[in-house]
Amino acid sequence: MGVEHRWRFVNDVPLNASNADVRVNFIEYWEIGAHKVQHFSWVTDLRVSKRNVYHLMRVAGRGGR
Repeated sequence: MGVEHRWRFVNDVPLNASNADVRVNFIEYWEIGAHKVQHFSWVTDLRVSKRNVYHLMRVAGRGGR
């Protein structure tokens, strides 16, 4: 069995209740293998779309832009 990749994202949401005026974009990613599920999330100022979510996830995962 291979690895399954799933993600979801949302743009222009408040950072948190204390900083509601700070707007961010959020990505969640799951890597689902036969014996292991890994979950990651990122907050970014870059606009996320269906076209760029995979690239942003890969670049953010390496700690760069």
